[in-house]
Amino acid sequence: MNAYFQTALVTACLCLTLMFVPCKAPCTDYEFVTEMATSYLQTQNFSGISSLYLLPEHFSSQQKREEKNVISNALQFLMGEFGPIKSMDLNQDDILWFEFMVTVGDMTFLESRNDYFQRVFSADFETVGDGFVILQIFKDTEQPRLRGVGLALPATPDNAIVVQQIAEKLSQPN
Repeated sequence: MNAYFQTALVTACLCLTLMFVPCKAPCTDYEFVTEMATSYLQTQNFSGISSLYLLPEHFSSQQKREEKNVISNALQFLMGEFGPIKSMDLNQDDILWFEFMVTVGDMTFLESRNDYFQRVFSADFETVGDGFVILQIFKDTEQPRLRGVGLALPATPDNAIVVQQIAEKLSQPN
């Protein structure tokens, strides 16, 4: 990973999160974004999923292209580590997990737009087995867009080792 990729991957954060039951959004546009995002993940269409993100308005066209490339590359790397998704279903259980989240923009942008909800899916990944896909969707946009896409593993000692190995790969230069 190059330095730009690591920096822009303020986006790929490793954290321990307590899942909450996602809220139901009344708008079917949220369902459309969710369906598109899950479809793109399952088919590994990373440029497609990057097009679903809400990009900062102050970004130039060049910055937006670069941000989409960073998102695509980050998701491609993480899916390479987790493996293709064999199956995926909406998750309603409370569980602790280790998460890699690919978000958009910088911290100022994220803090200024903190009105979002999560949809969590249980997933069976070809390489790591049981895990989760987390979609963060902005609530306050006229056209719903992604805030972030996360891949996660249940918080177990064995998975802590897997997550640590992936985090070490993220921190290494190309």
